Amino acid sequence: IGGATAAASSVSDFGSLSANGGNANGSSKQQQQQQQQGEQPKATAVAFKCSRHAVMKTGNVIAPHTTVDAAAEFCFTFRYSSPAQFFDLIGRLLGPAATADDGAASGRSLVSPPTAAAIDKLLKPMLDRPFDPHNLRDMRETPRTSNLRCHHLSPLQDQPGCSIVTDRSIYFQPASGVLSTVAEPATSFALADIVATAR
Repeated sequence: IGGATAAASSVSDFGSLSANGGNANGSSKQQQQQQQQGEQPKATAVAFKCSRHAVMKTGNVIAPHTTVDAAAEFCFTFRYSSPAQFFDLIGRLLGPAATADDGAASGRSLVSPPTAAAIDKLLKPMLDRPFDPHNLRDMRETPRTSNLRCHHLSPLQDQPGCSIVTDRSIYFQPASGVLSTVAEPATSFALADIVATAR
């Protein structure tokens, strides 16, 4: 989500989350103005508490994730955007009960992870997104295949997306996220440079 900053790079188990209208240093100026005007402060930060989390790229080194079995809290501050999309995503994964009536979480316990069906439903529009013709290097290219759902494999990564083959190149367009409606730039490989294939 654009404009969010995190205190650590991690993926946590579902524990509990809360939202507030301030930051780590206390109330924001905007929050103070809202309180003076009698308005309800808007949430600008989200905090997670969990009993286990995974740490990625420790020291910016590409390596397998490290699982830490210890209680921890992570705070995400939305400096330039609203966390509304974040709470919408939580609600779609865990159901409306996971968020408060006003769209902000209220320290509720999220002890149950999302079901496989909920995750599949959320990811399906992203995975079914077709190849964008604007990603062709030359609009005169002739497609030789339909839109192909695939994965781009690289060390420690499995990137979902889609692919097409034209009379000149093979293209891979990575999936662009569940909240995005804009296609990501595609990577292309000239057919003349393909030295081998495998099934």
